[in-house]
Amino acid sequence: MMRAAAQAAYADHFITSLPKGYQMELAEDAGNISQGERQLLTIARAMQAGALVACFPEGTTSHGASVGRFHGALFQPAIDAGAIVMPVLLRYTDRQGRSTQDCCYVGEDSLLASVWRIVSARAHSAELRFLAPMDAAGHDRRGLAQEAHAALSMSLAKTLSGN
Repeated sequence: MMRAAAQAAYADHFITSLPKGYQMELAEDAGNISQGERQLLTIARAMQAGALVACFPEGTTSHGASVGRFHGALFQPAIDAGAIVMPVLLRYTDRQGRSTQDCCYVGEDSLLASVWRIVSARAHSAELRFLAPMDAAGHDRRGLAQEAHAALSMSLAKTLSGN
C-alpha cells in the first residue's frame, strides 16, 4: 500500500534510491536527506497535486552564451509522472534586443552585487522561447536531460546567430 501511494505521488524512484529505500526514516525536518533529495520530493508532491512545475535544470544562471550542464535528477519526477516536458529558452536582453549579462548571478558574484546590477540597469527584458514539448514517458532521466539540453542549445545558437 505504501509503495502504491509513493508511485501515485511519483516518489517511488526517489524512495528506492535512498540508502535504506522504504525502510529509511525521515527526520521531521527532512534534515537527514540532501537538499537535492528534498527538492525531488517537493517536485513529486507538487506533480501529484496536479501543479505545473518549472525547473531550472542548470541549477544556476550563466552569461548566456551557452547552455550549462543539466542535472538529470530534476527530470525524474516528470518521467515517473509520464508528464510532458516543455523546454523554454530564457534570455535577458537590453533595449536593442542584444543579450545582456545584467541579470547573471554566476561565479563569485554576491547576491547583493547581482541585485544591484539588475536594479541599476537602464532597461532589460526577459525573452522566452517555448520549444517543442517532449513526452517524458519512455525516457531515462539522463536521456531526457540530454534531449532537452540539445534542443535548448540549438535554439540558443540560432538566436545568437540572428536566425
